[in-house]
Amino acid sequence: MNRRELLQWLSRGMATTIAAIIGLPGIRYLSGKAPSVTEPESDFRRLKRLQDLSVGRPVMVPVLGSKQDAWVQSDQQVLGRVWLIRRPAASGAAETEVHAFSSVCPHMGCQIQMQPSSQKFVCPCHRATFDLNGERQNDPVSQEANHAPRDMDPLACRVVCDSSSEDAWVEVKFETFQIGSKQRVVRS
Repeated sequence: MNRRELLQWLSRGMATTIAAIIGLPGIRYLSGKAPSVTEPESDFRRLKRLQDLSVGRPVMVPVLGSKQDAWVQSDQQVLGRVWLIRRPAASGAAETEVHAFSSVCPHMGCQIQMQPSSQKFVCPCHRATFDLNGERQNDPVSQEANHAPRDMDPLACRVVCDSSSEDAWVEVKFETFQIGSKQRVVRS
C-alpha cells in the first residue's frame, strides 16, 4: 500500500463516519424512536391519600413527574398543580367522591388561589371568581362580568386502593388545556 492508497482509505473512513453521525439521528427520527420532549401527560397520577383530604376543604396538590428534553431527563419535577375537593357521597352511597380541577386559570394561565373567607377560587391576575364546583361567578359587589372564558377545567379523578398498604389513594388524569378560548381544548 502506497501513501496515495492510504490517504484514500482514510478519506473514505472519515466520510463514512461523518455520514453516520448525520444520518443516524435522521433514521431514528423517521423510525419513530426519537425521544419525546416531555413524558405523556395523559396518564393517571397518584397524588394524595384519601384520608389526608378533609370533606369540603379544597387542597392544592403538585403533580410530579419526569421531564425530558433532547439530552437531559429530570425526575420529580412539578408538571402542574391541581385542586382536589373531597365531597360527601351522593345520597345513599357509602363512599366519598373527589373532584379535581386544574389550577390554571383558563383566561391568562395564572395559578388560581383559594379565598378561604368566602369559600371561592380566585384568579389573582384578573380577580375572576369560581365557586367550589369550578363554575364562573360574577362579582357580587361590582356586578362586573367574569373575564374567564370558561369554567375551571375539570380533570378525570378516581379513588383506588393500594394493594400493599390498603390505603385509598386519589389519582388524577393530569392534562393541560389551551388558555384564552371558550372551548376546552387539551394541549398535547
